[in-house]
Amino acid sequence: MAKEPGLFRDIDMVLCSSSTRTRETLEEVNGCLSDNTMVSYIDALYHASSEVILEELRFVADNFNSVLVVAHNPGLTQFLHHVCECHGQSMDKSMKTGSLAEFSVQLESWHSLEYADLKFIRMIRS
Repeated sequence: MAKEPGLFRDIDMVLCSSSTRTRETLEEVNGCLSDNTMVSYIDALYHASSEVILEELRFVADNFNSVLVVAHNPGLTQFLHHVCECHGQSMDKSMKTGSLAEFSVQLESWHSLEYADLKFIRMIRS
């Protein structure tokens, strides 16, 4: 996974597929996360579709501000494309192993999250 100084510092929640591969990926950045970061391993994220990823984000408690999702393709790439389409952005990139897509979100509750609430910031490739 892409490593950039300070990139993971503010993450307070991680949603990670329960697969061995995603657990290994998360281990690569674990030292960059705060000791207070909560990690949730979720079976539903194993080869999840974009819609399942969105649904899992809706379950995040509202006291969490910054969430990292560690999951699989093609769902992650589909998620990226849905977000970009909502804002008229053309996205011809796909999420490669170890890549990170950064989004900003402005909403009062994760429970009402829609693709249009997210704005694509950048992609970082390892």
